[in-house]
Amino acid sequence: MKRKILLILAVIFAFNYTTFSAVTQKTQGNLEQSTVNTDTDYLRGTSWQLTSIKESKFRTAITDGVSKIKINFTEDGFNGTSGVNNFFGTYALSQNGGILMSDAGITEMAGSRKMMKLESKFMKILQNVEKVRYNKNTLVLETEKGETLTFKNVTYNNSNNSSKGNIEKAISSTQWKVTNISGKKVNLKGKGITVNFDGGRISGNSGVNSYSGNYEIKNNNIRIVSELMLTAMLGPNDAMAIEEEFINILKDVKYTRLVDNNTMILSTETGATITMKKVK
Repeated sequence: MKRKILLILAVIFAFNYTTFSAVTQKTQGNLEQSTVNTDTDYLRGTSWQLTSIKESKFRTAITDGVSKIKINFTEDGFNGTSGVNNFFGTYALSQNGGILMSDAGITEMAGSRKMMKLESKFMKILQNVEKVRYNKNTLVLETEKGETLTFKNVTYNNSNNSSKGNIEKAISSTQWKVTNISGKKVNLKGKGITVNFDGGRISGNSGVNSYSGNYEIKNNNIRIVSELMLTAMLGPNDAMAIEEEFINILKDVKYTRLVDNNTMILSTETGATITMKKVK
């Protein structure tokens, strides 16, 4: 019986790669309205606990026992526990805005019939995922058929995660360049969008104009505490639109996460994000 179970698992989990087209929320509320998201930094260093499995749009979601299933995203890989076994693999951003999953593997332990069945459902959906929607609290992986895996965020926030270091120390007298805004890559000519932190003062280039204001750090999170002042230059329509989105998100920032020493993500209550890379 055990050999038969392992044989079934080997068939289910033997896949070389799966392309995930990343999608993130664009509006307030739920995750229904989405755009392609190319920001793998947002997932890097996060952990998620499964809350439900839905095998089709028309079937009731499975919730019993799913809390034992978790997935973690590292710099270029993913791993987790699928209920009985541990799974792992690598992922990379593809040119079309998806994520290429490869080198997948899983251990070969046997468990209770109930958990083995649940694990089988989970892995079958995982290998066929094509979309991922997320905000700061929820991650949804979805297949073309409408099968979904829904997770809640169990990543420690900065106020409880001393391993990520102190935000104030990390940003003191530093300059950052914005690489992604709510899942969209930022490729502006010239200086691009920059953020400078200096003793409670925030400033930089917002794409077309220069901006400045004041910030504070509360519970290890950056908050803008004054109006952001901008110069009054005009530029190309696309650059002006990106600038407006950046400023609107920046003034509402509530959460800060250091992905590593050179990558930081600012996010709002509704899940809009600004991803930045340290310049100096």
